[in-house]
Amino acid sequence: MGAAPLPRTVKELVLTSARWLQGRGVEDARVDAELLVASALARDRLGLWLVHDMPVNEALLAQVRELMRRRGAGEPVAYILGEREFHGFAFRVTPATLIPRPETEHLVDEALALLPPVSEARPRVIDLGTGTGCIAIVLAARRRDLQVAAVDLSPDALAVAEHNARVHGVQVAFSHADMLESLDRSESYDLVLSNPPYITSAERSGLQREVRDWEPAQALFSGDDALHFHAAIAARLPRVLSSGGHALLELPALDGAMLVRAKGLGESHGLAARFVNDLAGLPRVLVLSKP
Repeated sequence: MGAAPLPRTVKELVLTSARWLQGRGVEDARVDAELLVASALARDRLGLWLVHDMPVNEALLAQVRELMRRRGAGEPVAYILGEREFHGFAFRVTPATLIPRPETEHLVDEALALLPPVSEARPRVIDLGTGTGCIAIVLAARRRDLQVAAVDLSPDALAVAEHNARVHGVQVAFSHADMLESLDRSESYDLVLSNPPYITSAERSGLQREVRDWEPAQALFSGDDALHFHAAIAARLPRVLSSGGHALLELPALDGAMLVRAKGLGESHGLAARFVNDLAGLPRVLVLSKP
């Protein structure tokens, strides 16, 4: 971390690390420094400040230097730590999976709100492009009566998702498949869920390096059309959704014309369409419902 005086305490180590990361263009450098130093001390971020006066030894300094080197090179904190929290659960993450984000929690919240009361009916749910499995696993954990399936095209991502399901003690039927092909051969579902790729090729150069250079491209990019996968999924829903069923698809930030188009994707196939807003008031989830 440069030729500055060596930090003597944990507090100084955090401040020195944050300045070093900030100098390399890392956003939220202070938060990242706290998380990484806390990890080196086998503590959480809050527990870090219980030892802020603890002296720094050479072993700790060397460990933190390596963590900061990785973060300064652009590697996301979630990949360095190997996990990310989602909906109150800790999930293993690797470069084979997207990093779960708070925006996707709106999709899970809406799904839970739409489900009927617990009964013997055992609603059928499928998560398309499951990644870490976070959507499917949270639903299976919150509602033990569900029959949950999940598909992904990446065997490495599926291995991560299966690990996460075992850790949280839930049953999810994982399958290695293309999300659209899986719908083509599926029976009916009461809930279809997906955070599909929606970043266009033209937007790639403007992404943060942490996203552009580290997260799996096949889970991010949709080609020339941000709604390519939304449209393809919507076209299959009349056959796949059970009567009264719902599909919830995460959306990118869309302007007025694209929002009209997104809503029309469902309406053109006889499905009711509405949006769920995020905490900033922006449409984040497209809900398509079969009468």
